[in-house]
Amino acid sequence: MTVRNTSITEAPPRMDCIRCAGRMQKRPVRGVLLDYCAPCDAIWLDEGELEALLSRRSRTRAELQAQEQAEASRESSRAVSVLELCPRCQGRLSVTYIRAIPVDQCSRCRGMYFDQGELPAILRALRRGPLARLWMRLRGSRAAGA
Repeated sequence: MTVRNTSITEAPPRMDCIRCAGRMQKRPVRGVLLDYCAPCDAIWLDEGELEALLSRRSRTRAELQAQEQAEASRESSRAVSVLELCPRCQGRLSVTYIRAIPVDQCSRCRGMYFDQGELPAILRALRRGPLARLWMRLRGSRAAGA
């Protein structure tokens, strides 16, 4: 997966990487606005964004701009990100496994942190046939039960 150096708006990035404390940059990829750490090559996805990447439903530029502005507003009220805590809400991260690949997931906002190379590997695995449909159903039932 290629993460291009293009931003939707000029809002300054405000979220820090949980591994290296570098500034995460907002990048549109396949219609999803993800948070990307260039030094680590790591990616943060908010709840629902993994499913959006799997479904390949692209959001419009206006939808991406609105999301980026909402995130910038939310992030500006937070003083600092803390290493090993959720960069979005400062919740606790725990390890969950997707196709035997360990992923850090926030217990509060359900966002996920992917170390270098993990997200492309997971997307390839989850897009294969019935497993992709099962993953979407499981995520849907979790959201409905929450």
